[in-house]
Amino acid sequence: MDVYFNDWSCAGQGSLRSHINEINDFIALLKALADTRICTMVLDVKPSALTLCDFPLSQCHIPIDDCAEAGFRSLVLGIFNYFGRTELDTTHIFSKPAANDSVLLGNAQFHGCPSASLCFDNLYASDKVYGLKNGRRAFVTNLYKPESIDVLAPKLYSRTQCATHKALEEPLWNTDATSKYMADLEERIKADIQSHPDEKIHILLKHATVIANLNGWIYHENVSKKNSNRGRIRHIFKAADLSGTAYLSVDLEKTNVYFELHDKRGHHRGEYKWDGTKSDDGDNKAYHDIDV
Repeated sequence: MDVYFNDWSCAGQGSLRSHINEINDFIALLKALADTRICTMVLDVKPSALTLCDFPLSQCHIPIDDCAEAGFRSLVLGIFNYFGRTELDTTHIFSKPAANDSVLLGNAQFHGCPSASLCFDNLYASDKVYGLKNGRRAFVTNLYKPESIDVLAPKLYSRTQCATHKALEEPLWNTDATSKYMADLEERIKADIQSHPDEKIHILLKHATVIANLNGWIYHENVSKKNSNRGRIRHIFKAADLSGTAYLSVDLEKTNVYFELHDKRGHHRGEYKWDGTKSDDGDNKAYHDIDV
């Protein structure tokens, strides 16, 4: 999952030192993204070519005796330890008045991937970055504050790539991301449920939600409530950026993460493990159907 640096967010009022809190927040965001194990941070130039506020990063490589200043420069450079330099298609341009054209944001928009922004003066403290792509208003999903994987997951997939997958044929298509997320977790989930059986539902829903979000599904409150009764909990997602209408219900009977797939009428179309493996065909007797 590529996350593109928002080079527009380099600009800010005042000295870079006056934005030390924003720098620390951005580093915390990058660490949170790295900890998901599914993100690759994208930059198209050497960090030394950038200027943050009034501070050219090329100065970070000039030897200096002042320990405090040296520490500050190391902190700033530490931002770009999270990024890999990538050659990008320069025909994808994102633009806006009074700003340089951005190839980074242009590629993010084209691929349906998010950007990561510094928040100097709160200019990019928002969930979307707006601009013009081919003369038309467009946006890029934006990450700007450190959050847990539970909050980040709905933004950590390519909307463009997701739209090429049919919800009823490849409901859990994003196997690379889900495999990286679940690495070392599968046995831990089973052990946690065994040790804390009263927390089984909470444990399964926590990880099932992340996996559903990474594959382009969003929680549907109304359908979930409609199918939760007599003490039975149903946690149901609806296809967001996937092709077609479908629903995905978490199987809370098992000790691993499984989903029940339903078509637009709520008819059961099969059971899937978190890795996308279909473990059971549809139920023709309607026992597993849901009301939509």
